Amino acid sequence: MTGTSSTHSANHNQHPHVHGTSNSLEEEMYAMIKRFMSEFKRIENYLSLNLKDSQFQEFVEWSEFKNLVQTKGIAFLNSIAELKPFSHTSFVESLTEMNIPRITVKQCKLIKNMMLKNNSLWNTLLSKSNYTVSLSNNQYLLGNEATSSNNGGVQFFKYDIVFPYPKSAVINTLLSTKMRFKFDKNTKVLSKIDYQQRQDEEHLATCITQEVYAFPFPFQAREFVLACSMVNDSTDQCTMLCVRSCESDKAAPLKRTVFAVNIGGWIFQDLPGSQCRFIQFVGAEFKGILPKSLVTKSVSKRARYYYADTLKLFEANSKEGFPEPTDDPIFESFMNTLKENGTIAL
Repeated sequence: MTGTSSTHSANHNQHPHVHGTSNSLEEEMYAMIKRFMSEFKRIENYLSLNLKDSQFQEFVEWSEFKNLVQTKGIAFLNSIAELKPFSHTSFVESLTEMNIPRITVKQCKLIKNMMLKNNSLWNTLLSKSNYTVSLSNNQYLLGNEATSSNNGGVQFFKYDIVFPYPKSAVINTLLSTKMRFKFDKNTKVLSKIDYQQRQDEEHLATCITQEVYAFPFPFQAREFVLACSMVNDSTDQCTMLCVRSCESDKAAPLKRTVFAVNIGGWIFQDLPGSQCRFIQFVGAEFKGILPKSLVTKSVSKRARYYYADTLKLFEANSKEGFPEPTDDPIFESFMNTLKENGTIAL
């Protein structure tokens, strides 16, 4: 019956049917490719784990490997060992972990490496004497691949700025909830909903926040639940705030919002002459029906005015002497994670 019906429809209304069939085939091909890539990824992960679990010991005992170590020396072997934890592949794999309400040392290292070390992965959009705005060359899938955007992923943005203020002043201004509301009028909700104390050497003290950002009508606001943790880095002499989306049963149920995911990092680094280098790394998957052009336009506009607008915040806050925010649960929690986590070589 189905075949007869299709033929009858084709005889009486040929062009619409062909057009519909074409769209259907495109959708089917896209779904097939997506399933293939997902299966390929699963096989790749299986092979990687199998090599580590079953073949690594045999490889270490292999005479050719022993000869290599003897010829090249331990320094060469150490250089190889240091590459894997910070490889771009490791960073990409870590982006699937968007549910656990905890920041780890490894996550901080991977994000910092993406921000500071992998310059070849970034394309400069705007460069001035005091700041640079960059866009990632690649697109990335955040969270579960099955629920990721069907546009092939999102691009990351990075702001690298030198502010004419000391690090403490920059931290007290940019991490102040009051100042964040003042800076970004699209911010509608910023609230601390949970706090996890440091668990061990790997699992850092973590603050959980719930945030909502508005978009122009008719698009719904976007909601984020974020795991946030601060740490002092002894390697590059800086302070870092690491941010990743997570899931939390403490999050308040909200109406008329779309749950989105985000990964980011903020680096604060003292410079000579009471200046501070500030790097902000932003990667957000806004989910739902939200035109990519609208997101790109919004981010590009923000980049254009970011430096000038933040200077206005500093000027306003300088009149009060850049005080450490009080009655600010989020800022207080950030500082508590910094006290617990202390200094680590990232």
